[in-house]
Amino acid sequence: MVKPEREQLDMIISKILQTMDLDVLVEEILNQLRSVINFDTASLLMPDESNIFAVKAIRGYERWINPSLVRSLTVNPRAHSYLLPLFSDHQAIHIADSRHLSHAERPLGWRSGYSFVAVPCVNTHNIQAIIVIGHENANTF
Repeated sequence: MVKPEREQLDMIISKILQTMDLDVLVEEILNQLRSVINFDTASLLMPDESNIFAVKAIRGYERWINPSLVRSLTVNPRAHSYLLPLFSDHQAIHIADSRHLSHAERPLGWRSGYSFVAVPCVNTHNIQAIIVIGHENANTF
């Protein structure tokens, strides 16, 4: 990692650690993420007590869909086969072109040709959050 990127990541971590208010924290994570990577959409999901992941913060969806629909989205880890590596092995998921997913596998707002990455935030073998970034053009990520 080159020095400017490392300094930028250190600054992001410092800003994130300035609060313990969860709502402020998840919003700050997405604010800082934009300074590191170019994306059209971003969301942060967190699990409830039954391990169903709910959207806690979003950016950029208003161009394609009503943001309240995205905020109401929940993800069951067992619902889609392409998500299994994310939940079973804590591996990031990369879909270069959503045309390879069936219509039923595309969550709200995902169109054909959409590119996205989902990254698990893991602490002591449990996923504490998932950050999903997307771009309207296929093969961007």
